[in-house]
This record gives sequence, structure tokens and C-alpha cells, in this order.
Amino acid sequence: MINFFKKPDWLTRLLCKVFDYKEIGWKEIGETFYRWTILKTPWFRIYLHKLDAPNWHEQCHDHPWDFFAIVIKSGYTEQVGNKFFWRQAPSFLYRKAEFTHNVKTDVNHPSWSIVLVKNKRRSWGMKGCSE
Repeated sequence: MINFFKKPDWLTRLLCKVFDYKEIGWKEIGETFYRWTILKTPWFRIYLHKLDAPNWHEQCHDHPWDFFAIVIKSGYTEQVGNKFFWRQAPSFLYRKAEFTHNVKTDVNHPSWSIVLVKNKRRSWGMKGCSE
């Protein structure tokens, strides 16, 4: 069952008080996604992500920037085309902006990652997972 009114835990509330953040989850599918800005420079940014995505998105997505991610707690299942991969902590990933994927976390086990992104060079894209 999807909990659309999940109350943030104490750590999430504390991080929201200390760092600039965006809550960018898709409530329609029960996703909660926090992105805290840890460091912002003219050349790159470092984010802390907390992703709670118990359901698949209808489409895969790509990104506006190249990025390097380190999964530091729990993990997620990643769909790339017709293949599925479990990305558990610690996983080290590099992705070009054009890399298309879909992600899903275990129910009640959000994934935490540190993400270093280069400057934005394109818009977000949504597409079929087999494209």
C-alpha cells in the first residue's frame, strides 16, 4: 500500500533545516525524493539524495548533467533497457546525461547517495525504457 502522507524522519527534518533542498518525488506513484545541496561551485555541485521509490515510473528518464554517484545506504533496483541491476551500498556509478534508466527502492528502505554533478547542459528527458 502506498503511503502518500509519509512523515519525514528526524534525520530528514534536520537535514532540511541545515541544507538547501528540493523535494522532487512523484507523489502520484508514492515516491519521496529529497535532494540536499551540500556544496555548490561554478564547476560542479555535490548533493545528498534520499530516494524512497517503492514503485516503477511509467517511463525511464535521463538527466540534465553528467554525474558520479556513490550509494551509501540501502540501494535500489535500476532498469536499463530490458535489464535489471541491484545497486547496493557501496556502489560507485558514473553516468552521462544521456544515460536512460528507471529506479525502484525496496519498500520501507530508502536509498541514500552522494551525487557529484557537472554543470547542466540539457533538459530532463522521459522516454520508453527500451529506447
